[in-house]
Amino acid sequence: MPVSKDYLPIAGASGQTTGVSVYTMNQSIRFDETRNTYLIKNFGSSNSRTFTLSFWWKIGQHPSVTSARQAIFSAGGSAGASFTLYHNHNSATIDGLTLSLTGSAEDIRLTRTFKDPSAWYHVVVACDSTDTVTTNRVRFYVNGLRESSFVGASYPSQNSDFYVNYAGGGTNTYWGARAGLATGEMFDGYLAEINFVDGQALGPENFGEFNAHDLWIPIEYSGSYGTNGYLIQGGTATALGTDTSGNSNNFANSALQTSDQIIDNPTDNYATMSPNANPGGATLNQGNLKATMASGTKKGVYSTVAVSSGKWYVEGRLLSDNTDSPYAYVGIEDYNSAIESGQYIGRDTYGYSYDPANGAILHNNSNVVSSLPSVAQGDIIQIAVDLDNNAIYWGKNGTFLNSGNPASGASKTGGVSIIAASSQPSGHYHIGHCNGTGSSGYQSIIQWNFGQDGTFAGNKTAQGNSDASGFGNFFYSPPAGAKALCSRNNP
Repeated sequence: MPVSKDYLPIAGASGQTTGVSVYTMNQSIRFDETRNTYLIKNFGSSNSRTFTLSFWWKIGQHPSVTSARQAIFSAGGSAGASFTLYHNHNSATIDGLTLSLTGSAEDIRLTRTFKDPSAWYHVVVACDSTDTVTTNRVRFYVNGLRESSFVGASYPSQNSDFYVNYAGGGTNTYWGARAGLATGEMFDGYLAEINFVDGQALGPENFGEFNAHDLWIPIEYSGSYGTNGYLIQGGTATALGTDTSGNSNNFANSALQTSDQIIDNPTDNYATMSPNANPGGATLNQGNLKATMASGTKKGVYSTVAVSSGKWYVEGRLLSDNTDSPYAYVGIEDYNSAIESGQYIGRDTYGYSYDPANGAILHNNSNVVSSLPSVAQGDIIQIAVDLDNNAIYWGKNGTFLNSGNPASGASKTGGVSIIAASSQPSGHYHIGHCNGTGSSGYQSIIQWNFGQDGTFAGNKTAQGNSDASGFGNFFYSPPAGAKALCSRNNP
C-alpha cells in the first residue's frame, strides 16, 4: 500500500522493497484529540532562523468533521506568539496544511488537501529566513516533492526570527498541541519518526527516497541534529517523547498512555475504520479505531482496507451502549452496495453480519444462522474471513460460534458460505460495523483491533498473539493461516 510519486490518494509508503535492505520502523505514536494528548519540552534559545521539521503522519479525524483545525507542531510562548503547523479547517483550505509564522495569521496555506486515512504522508518543512530568495525561506515537501501550489503565501522578511528556538517568544515546543494549549485545536492521528534539525534547512532526500517503483519510502537520517535537534520514535512505551538522536532532548507527554505506542507505521501500515467510508456518520476516535455510531440510523462505517482473496482476522471490543444489550451488527459488506442501498450490513445479497443482541447471522435480510450466544459489553467479537474458500466465521472471547473452525478449509465447519469477492460489484469486501436498530437513542460502540493494538486503547492487557506471518498484536490467537490487514501482508 504505497504512496505513489503522482500523489494518488492511496495508502502510505509501506511494505515496499527495492531488492536491497530498506529502513524499517517499529511503531508510531497515537494522538487523540478527545483526550488532549501531546508532547511538550521547554528549550533554551538556539538558531531561530534556520531549521528543519520532518515527520510521517497518518490522519485521524478530519478537521472538516470536527470543525476545528489541529495543531501538529507548535513552538512559542502563547497562541498569539507562536510558529504553528496545522491540519487546517478553513473555508479556503479545509483539511489542508497551513503554517502560521507568528500565531496571529495563517501565513502559508497549501492548496493540496490531506484526506486519505489509509495513507502515511511524509512532510518536510525547511525554514531559512537568511535565504535571499523569498520563496525559499519556507519550503514544504510532501512525499519527496516540493509543494508549489498555495491558497496564500506570505513569507517572512529576510533574517527575521521564527518563534522556534526563540527565547524572546517563549521556549515551549509542542507536538500535538498549539502553543498556549488552545482548547479544541489538538492533533488527532499518528506521528512517526519525528526529526527536528537545528541550524540546517534540509530537503526530503535526507529522510526518504524513491524506490525502483517510484514510491516514496523512509530512510534513516544520518546527519547532525544541532543543539536543540531531536529524533522522536516512540520506542519507549512509558516515555514516548524520548529523544534517540543522542542529544537527550526528551519531551514530556501529557495524557499519552503506553497503549498509544502503536505498531502501525510507514513501513507496516495497518487498516483502521475510515472517515471516508462512513455513511452512518460514526464518530471515530483513538486513531480511527473506536467507532461510535450515530443514533437513529443503521448505516455503517467501514475499514480503510478491502480484501478480495486470502484469509484475514480482525477483533472488535464492544463498549457502552444505551441499553443492556449491545445493538451492533458486525461483519463484511460490499461497500459500494452499502452506499447505494443505504442499508445495514447484511441487508442485501452482498453483506453478512453477526447480530449479537439476537444471536443470529444476517444475510439478504434473513437469519441464516440462529440460536447463537448473545454478547455483553466488554466482550470481544472475532471475525475470520476465508476468501480462498468463501466462508466467514465469528467468535466471542476466544471461542468461534456455531462450533466454527476457520482452519477447516473447503469444509467450512461452522462457518457461513459467502459470495466470492470476484462476484461482488466492487470485487472485494470491507469489514464493517453498524447499529442493530435505527431507533433513536441507540448507539453501538466498538474499539477495533486490526492487529495494531491488542490493548484496545489501554482497556485490556495485550496478549501478544501474532498472525500467520508473525505480524500484529491480537488479543486472541488468529486462526491458522489468517493474517492481519497490514501492508506487509499486502492485502
